[in-house]
Amino acid sequence: MAPRCRTIAARVIALALVSGAVLVGSGAVAAPFADDFESDAPGTFPEGWVDVRLVALPNAPMPSATIVTTTDPVGAPTRALQTIDAAAVSRGAFRPIDAGTLHALSADVRVDRFGVGSPDAPDVSDWPLSIGVASLLPGSDLCCFPTAQVGLFVSAKTQGYRLYAIDGAGTASDIDLGLGATEGVWRHVDLDVDGATGAVRTRIVDPILGTVLLYDARVIPGWSPASFDVLAFLGGQLSAGGTAGIGSLDDVSWTPVPEPASVVLVAVGLTGLARARRR
Repeated sequence: MAPRCRTIAARVIALALVSGAVLVGSGAVAAPFADDFESDAPGTFPEGWVDVRLVALPNAPMPSATIVTTTDPVGAPTRALQTIDAAAVSRGAFRPIDAGTLHALSADVRVDRFGVGSPDAPDVSDWPLSIGVASLLPGSDLCCFPTAQVGLFVSAKTQGYRLYAIDGAGTASDIDLGLGATEGVWRHVDLDVDGATGAVRTRIVDPILGTVLLYDARVIPGWSPASFDVLAFLGGQLSAGGTAGIGSLDDVSWTPVPEPASVVLVAVGLTGLARARRR
C-alpha cells in the first residue's frame, strides 16, 4: 500500500474507533469527571481526551492541542491544555460525556493570543478559545453547523466573551455577553446548560480576587431541544488570515446535572419575565 493510502486508511480507522466509542456506548464514560492535566507530560496529548482533528474537517496538524508547562492565576507552576499555533477551522480536544440534556461544566481558561483574520469577517468567525458541550457528528466540524452545541467563547474580532449555540433544528445564536477578554489572564468560568429548554447560565470569575465579573441566565430564543455527548475545548479560524489564536484550559470538571441552585435561578428569572409580560 502506498504511504498516502496508508495514512488515509489509518485516519479512517481512527475516526471509526472514535465514533464507535462515543456513539455506541457513552455509558462507559465515568461521570462526573475532573482533570487538572498534572499527570500528563508536557508536549503530549492528554489521556482520556480525543483530538478534534479525528472528526473535524479540513485537517490541521495533529495533535491540535498539547500539554504545556505554564503558571496558574497566582503565578504557581501548573500544566494546562493549549491549542497549537496553527490556522484551522478547529483545533483542540473533546472528551466524551454521558449523553443527555442537562450539563454543568467548570474550568479555568486563558486567551494566550488573539488571532488575526479577515477584517470583514463576522464576530463568530475566529476565536482563540471556546469551552462547552456539543453533539458529536463524525465528519462535521465540532465548531459549526449542523453540530448541536452550547459554548462560551472569546471572539478574536470583538475580544470579548460571547455565548454561541446551535439547537436541535440547526438554528444558530450568537450572544455578546458584554465582558472583554485580556491576553495572558486566567478566568474561571461556569456553564450550566439545559438542552431540553435552551436555558443557559454563564458565570465568569476573577480567580484571584474571587470577584464575579459576569453572571448571565437566559433561555435562548426559539430553542429546539438538543442532547449533547461531548465536552469540547476549541480554538479556530474560519476566515482567511495569517495568525491563529491560542488558548489554554486547566482545572476542568463536568457533571451531568447542573447544580440545583442554577436551575432554580433560571426558573425564577423566567417566572419573573412571564409575570412582567402578563402585566
